[in-house]
Amino acid sequence: MSLDRFTVITRDFMLGVMMVLVCISASANTIAELLEADKVRVRAWLEPEENIIARQQIYLQIEVATDKWFSSGTRIGRFEIKDAIVMQREKFAVNSTRTDGDKSWTVQQWTLVVYPQRDGLFEIPAIPLQLSVAGDGIESIIGEANTQPMSFETMIPEQIISGQMQDKKSWIASNRFDVEESFNRSTEELVPGDALVRTLTFSADNLPAMMLPEVEVESLEGIAVYRKPPQLTDKVNRGDYIAERTEVITYVFEKPGEYLLPRQVYHWWNLETRSLESIELEEHALKISGMGNGADPAQQTSTLTDRNRLVELMPLFKVAGVVLLAVIAAWFAMCKFVNGSGTVSSAKHEQLSEVALRKQFENACANNDYEKAIGIFYRWLDNFAGDSFKGSVREQLKEFEQVDLVTGFKDIMRAIYAPEKSSSIDLKLFASQYIDALEKKARQSRVGLLSVDLKLN
Repeated sequence: MSLDRFTVITRDFMLGVMMVLVCISASANTIAELLEADKVRVRAWLEPEENIIARQQIYLQIEVATDKWFSSGTRIGRFEIKDAIVMQREKFAVNSTRTDGDKSWTVQQWTLVVYPQRDGLFEIPAIPLQLSVAGDGIESIIGEANTQPMSFETMIPEQIISGQMQDKKSWIASNRFDVEESFNRSTEELVPGDALVRTLTFSADNLPAMMLPEVEVESLEGIAVYRKPPQLTDKVNRGDYIAERTEVITYVFEKPGEYLLPRQVYHWWNLETRSLESIELEEHALKISGMGNGADPAQQTSTLTDRNRLVELMPLFKVAGVVLLAVIAAWFAMCKFVNGSGTVSSAKHEQLSEVALRKQFENACANNDYEKAIGIFYRWLDNFAGDSFKGSVREQLKEFEQVDLVTGFKDIMRAIYAPEKSSSIDLKLFASQYIDALEKKARQSRVGLLSVDLKLN
């Protein structure tokens, strides 16, 4: 081979190597280089961009495009917007292709939602994105890109600011808002020991369930109120977000009387009509009928403590007692004479009724039907506990001064009507201990009354 030919071959080889090196050096090896070379595009925008009401849903759209293809999904990094709730409800991006000029682009679009909690200016920082796109060879190019920072403003409608709303913090902004109320039984013919379960379901579009209003429950004397933890449900139906909040409140009536469950009012801003609307639940008047002897405990207590009047009437009581005993003896003698040995007494009938109630109570406990057992327990107390029972287990427990009984009753009632977790219930043991304490209290009262009687004589 001649020297000239060798020189030509060497020159061509070196030129080829140089061209390869130039091509390699011209190839982008990082996401930043792809962005600079317009081989990857990132943009973000808001929907809507203006006339935004505080607490309404805003779509934060993030789009990533490449002139090749994605080797894996885009990952959105963590970021925060002060005084706003940010959620990524969609698990997957919307994939598509489009042509821009002479280039074909592969596109991934992610949708996030933002719920501003106040009026004013909000700043959205640069959002980090982890990308993985195909390179010129078999290797993927992995790296990070960021969206441009953005800002938006929100407002609170004048109708809400100037309106006579009792609680301006409780309103929501949505296209739809509904409230449904139901009871597990009729609100009539209720007696002490009965439990009335009230269920309220709030439903709205394009809101998270945690933003739906809470039920306001007022404490009422004579009614024990128990509420279960709210059940929050977020659903997606063809791109529409549906939120539900279910509240269950149980009212256990402890003594006879007339009670009023106050009305409930919930305000919301209708995004379609651009107006303030309200949903009102009417008040409920409840009448709890008495059972058994039905005597007013306050009157009984007043009579027992009015010692001056007792002093004045004691002689009459003694005379009346003697006369009454004579009449009763004569009546029994007459009954025996007319009916032979007929002695059907109301006492025996009462004893049988008490035994029947005890049996029903034990069966209800054995079947874990504790709501029914509580009702039977109250009926037993109202009919057979005598004047020492004040009509309310909770009020009576305050007089016993037994912390274990008070705590036990609270735990039992919560476990029955507002269970947060599985817990054991020993209602029979509590009932036994409570009746023992009630009998002890009654004996102390009789001893006190007897000492008064002895002093008067």
